Amino acid sequence: MLLEKLKLDAGEPAFEKAVSYYKAAAIKSFNYTQAGGRYQLKAIVKGSSAFGVNLNLDFTNGRLKIDPFCTCSSGNNSLCEHATAVVYKFLADDFPKLRGGGPTNHSPVEGIELLKQMAAPVEKAALVYEIGGLDRQAEHFDFSLAFPDDGEELAHGRVSQLVDCLGDVNYSARKRAQLFDWFTSFDTVIIAFLEKAYTEKDASPKKILLPKSKPNLQLIQVLAQNGRAILSGASLPLEIGEPLKPTVSVTGDETCLQFTYDLTEYELLGFFDPVLNYVIINNTLHFIETTLANLPPQIIVAPEQLGEVLFDILPRLNEKIPLDLTPELRSHQLIMHQPEIRLNFDYDQERLICQPEISLGDEVYRC
Repeated sequence: MLLEKLKLDAGEPAFEKAVSYYKAAAIKSFNYTQAGGRYQLKAIVKGSSAFGVNLNLDFTNGRLKIDPFCTCSSGNNSLCEHATAVVYKFLADDFPKLRGGGPTNHSPVEGIELLKQMAAPVEKAALVYEIGGLDRQAEHFDFSLAFPDDGEELAHGRVSQLVDCLGDVNYSARKRAQLFDWFTSFDTVIIAFLEKAYTEKDASPKKILLPKSKPNLQLIQVLAQNGRAILSGASLPLEIGEPLKPTVSVTGDETCLQFTYDLTEYELLGFFDPVLNYVIINNTLHFIETTLANLPPQIIVAPEQLGEVLFDILPRLNEKIPLDLTPELRSHQLIMHQPEIRLNFDYDQERLICQPEISLGDEVYRC
């Protein structure tokens, strides 16, 4: 009776095509979850092309209600041949085992068996992000979304729909939720970021444009560190290289130190962005040490601070930033002399008197 109702709802041509999909074992990655009298079915139907099906069946009140979604051109809120095939498989193979042949004869699966169904692995699609604009002068980064193997029409269709729904307030909330359910939790977080940050979309090919900014550059870094980013036009993953530390020239004399550095040297290595301070060398992204931004152009050195600056501050600073000191500043040496200390005692008017005397080089200091 349920199969007859499915045939009536889908129409005979779609039903017959669905049965042929079922008999040809064209229904892949099939799984379902149950909550009371409701079931969520997910599958991929592969015929001449591959399409994703994500639908809900409702058996409450003794009636079969189907809420379908398919990535094919006819699958928007309609019972297409692919969705019909998935429902047919469920009613023919799985539903009789759950209900003993009908929706009212037995109680639904409970306990451990229900947990097994809910914990069954669900195939999730992990996206890769092709990044453009990193290695050229441009106002935007552009993101092209794809699957690692984007040759199938199913994969291309999902990505196309995903880009279309971003920022579209008129897009069906239900269809959007079903579409997002195909992707990993990592990708849904990235997509949510893209949706808030993008300025425009390029219709063909499907691209999302984001302004060149530090937060968007950090997003690219996260994608690269998780192996999800490739450089536009390259086949290799985008890598994150070691941070670059420019050499700082320290000039001046003992009273005034001047600090200068030149980042244009990185133009010889690859594409250099002077605003965001990064360099792209082949497919490797290097960030430039940002400590330089806090470095003063010059400092005045008081005589009593000279030793501290030359022998304490500059050596420790050189551990963080390479310093190029002038010969005059490098010529200073810290020489430690052991002082000679004498304690002169005297007794005067029933008091013991101690007078220390310190000799350092040719100088004698008395207290």
